[in-house]
Amino acid sequence: MTTPAAAGQPAPGDLTARLFRALYPRYDLHALAGTYLALPKGTPWFTAPAIGQVAQQIAARDHQAHAGPDALHSCGDHRRP
Repeated sequence: MTTPAAAGQPAPGDLTARLFRALYPRYDLHALAGTYLALPKGTPWFTAPAIGQVAQQIAARDHQAHAGPDALHSCGDHRRP
């Protein structure tokens, strides 16, 4: 019989992830369906059940990056006369 974790205590299975994060602070750790993915902090990553959806996410991100900062925040033509 197992006993529940005390209030405020992380689940025992989380110990591995906490230890990894403590040892490798420059990496982001993601748990995906029983698989861990470690990437340098700030690295973009995409996930979806279908590769086409991943491609759409990447294309949308690339489109925003190429549009420039003004395109992300503008709501029409704000040029001065």
